[in-house]
Amino acid sequence: MEKILFALTSFLICFILTPAVIYFFVKNSITDTPGGRKIHKGNTPSMGGIPIMIGVLFATLLWFTFGELNQSRSLLFAVSIMFMVGLRDDLVNMSALHKLIGQLAAALLVVFFGGVQLTSLYGLFGVYDLPTYVGVPISIFTIIVLTNAFNLIDGVDGLAGAISLLALTFFGVWFELNGQHLYAGIAATFAGGIVGFLMFNWSPAKIFMGDTGALAIGLLLASFAVLFIESNFALNASSPIKFSGSVATGVAVMILPIFDTARIFVKRVRKGKSPLSPDKSHVHHFIMRMGFEHRHITLILTSINFMFVAIAIVGKSYSDSIMLPIVIGTAIFLGLSLDYLVLRSVKNKVRKSPKLLVNKKFPGAKVPTNHPVVEKTLIETENILQN
Repeated sequence: MEKILFALTSFLICFILTPAVIYFFVKNSITDTPGGRKIHKGNTPSMGGIPIMIGVLFATLLWFTFGELNQSRSLLFAVSIMFMVGLRDDLVNMSALHKLIGQLAAALLVVFFGGVQLTSLYGLFGVYDLPTYVGVPISIFTIIVLTNAFNLIDGVDGLAGAISLLALTFFGVWFELNGQHLYAGIAATFAGGIVGFLMFNWSPAKIFMGDTGALAIGLLLASFAVLFIESNFALNASSPIKFSGSVATGVAVMILPIFDTARIFVKRVRKGKSPLSPDKSHVHHFIMRMGFEHRHITLILTSINFMFVAIAIVGKSYSDSIMLPIVIGTAIFLGLSLDYLVLRSVKNKVRKSPKLLVNKKFPGAKVPTNHPVVEKTLIETENILQN
C-alpha cells in the first residue's frame, strides 16, 4: 500500500509541475526545432526529466526513512549524475567523450558502492562464478550499454515513458515479492513520476523526455536489470517467483532498447558507417514509414515489449539455454518481418502514385517531378534498399 503512496506523490508533483516547465521553456524559446532527425511537428520543449526528477526527489524525501535513503544513496546519486549529464546535453550539446565519462562515473558508483554487480554468467556457456576483475568490467559495460540503448528509443511521443513504465512495473512487483522493498519503492516512485509526465508527452506531445530524463531513467533500468538477474539467480529453485532463465528474463523486459540498439549497430557497420553516427534507422522510424502516427507506434512497440515479458513469464521454468534463443530468435524474426513490411508498404505507395512524368532522378519511376511527397517516398525506398 505504501508503494502506491510513493507513486501517487511523485505523480502529483510531476503532473502539477510539468505545465509550468512547459510554459517556462516555451516563453524563453528553449525548444526542440523539427528537422533532420527531429520528426516532431512544431517547436516543443525538451527536458521533461526535470519534473519527473523533482517528483521523485519530493516523494523520496517525504516517505523514505533515513536508513532507506542511506542504503540507496549510491544508486540515487548515480541517477542524479545522469540527470545532470542529460540536462547539460539538452542545454548545450556535449561531446560523446564527455557524456561517456559521466556515464562511466555513474556506473562505477552503482557497481562499487551500490552493490549492482554481475558475479556469474548464470550457466551460459557453462560458466557460473566470475572473478571480480571480470565481473566488474562486464557489469559496468552492461549498465552503460543499457543506459544508452534506452536513451536511443526516445524518438516518438510516449515511447520511452511507456517502455520504462512497463519495465519499472515488472521489476518493482518482482522486488516487492522478493522482499527487496527498497528497490520496489524506488521503482514505484519513478513510475508515478513517469505517469505524470506521460499526461503531457502522449501524442501530440507538449514536452519531450530528452536526455535529461532518458539517461537518468535508463541508468535506473539498467541497474534494476542487473539487480534482478543477480537476485533472481540466487533464489531457491522452489521459489514461486524464480525465473530459471535469469538473463533471458532481463533481456525480455528490456528487449526493445536492446534489440533496437543491436539492430542499428549491425546496419551501420554493414554500410561502413560509424555505429555511433545518427540516422533514421531506428525501429520507430521504420514503422513511421508505414504511415503510422506516434501514438500508434508507441502502442505497437509497447505491446510487443509486453509480449516478450509474457513469454518470459510463461517460460519461467525453462533455463537460459532454452529461453535466451527463444527471446533473441523471436526478436530477430520480428525485426526481419518489419523490414519486409516497411519495404512492401513503401513500394505500394510508389505504385499508387500518379503516373504523370518521368522523374530524371529515378528513371524507372513515372511520377510528378515536383511532387515532394512522392519524391520523399522514393528516396526512402532507395535508402531502405541500400540498408
